[in-house]
Amino acid sequence: MKWIFTLALVVACNKADEATDSGGDTEDPLSWAVDAPGPYNVGFQLWPLTYEPIPGEPRTIVVNFWYPTDETEGDELKYADIAPAVGTLGNAAPAASAHTDGYPVLAYSHGDRAYGGTSFDLMIWFASHGWLAVAPDHTDNLLIENVDHSPPAHFAHRALDVIQSVDSLSTLDDFDGVDTSSWLLSGHSRGATTVWTLAGATYDPTSTDTWCPGCSDTEIALFSSLGDDRVVGAIPMAGTIRRSYFGAGGHQSVSAPVLAMTGTVDQVGQQEQFDEMDAVDFTWIDLEGGCHQTFALGGCGTLDVADGYRMIDTYALAMGRHLMLGDDSDNTVGILDGSIEVDSRVSYQQK
Repeated sequence: MKWIFTLALVVACNKADEATDSGGDTEDPLSWAVDAPGPYNVGFQLWPLTYEPIPGEPRTIVVNFWYPTDETEGDELKYADIAPAVGTLGNAAPAASAHTDGYPVLAYSHGDRAYGGTSFDLMIWFASHGWLAVAPDHTDNLLIENVDHSPPAHFAHRALDVIQSVDSLSTLDDFDGVDTSSWLLSGHSRGATTVWTLAGATYDPTSTDTWCPGCSDTEIALFSSLGDDRVVGAIPMAGTIRRSYFGAGGHQSVSAPVLAMTGTVDQVGQQEQFDEMDAVDFTWIDLEGGCHQTFALGGCGTLDVADGYRMIDTYALAMGRHLMLGDDSDNTVGILDGSIEVDSRVSYQQK
């Protein structure tokens, strides 16, 4: 994956250069263009977090955290101890929230054998606009662990990892007005299943041997209460709903709007998913030339990395601003309803 890291680092460095005039203390943050980086530099922190999915069974994860800062210097940190967190200022002091109701939150779930910083560009983009962005490293499913088979209750753990990571933001001493009462949620590849889970899709009770093979009754019970009403918008990327997990109608319990992002070079059943989504407020964008890593580390030879990131970031931020910040401007709503074309290489469909 070294060549992918190299391309991703170049894009991140270039993006960091674009957002050097930090601060937004006198401007309305909804006036900042959704298709450009925001005015803040981006701080980054990491911390371990231990919780108990089942009483008496502790689980430890690492939380990745991006946030706005007015600082220009910081520590050099790494994602999962392997990939430099370029474009960020490690442990820099946070900027005060530009949003009247406190910092809005974006949460993220990474893909199979990856790490919390894989879709770093999306997280940096949101943080530069004054958001807090948070992503756990899903223990037992990390690149550095090289685990062949995840534990049976893995998908429950993933969802709980995200919930615990979001809730941990309220304990931060240097951040005033963190609002975890609602949040935007995204996930890449296997993380798309985490998105559907937290958005409220119900697991098929007749296929427990598929989604939790060999699980105890206690572990299976975890899957019955993973939907979080605080998720106001869901963005699954490079992955589709798993019918072997959720059954034919498991998605029908999802009330939050869904913005699914896929690429034409990465056929993951996106057309079939769209055809089945009549019961959901569902928008689908398909990026011409987009591959699986277009939505994470980049390095796709069929679509320029920076172009792909810009499309993804623009649609995601438009959704977040509309749903969480009440941005009903013609530009933002136009992007979401397809009346404004972000890029000619984006195929847009909506239920």
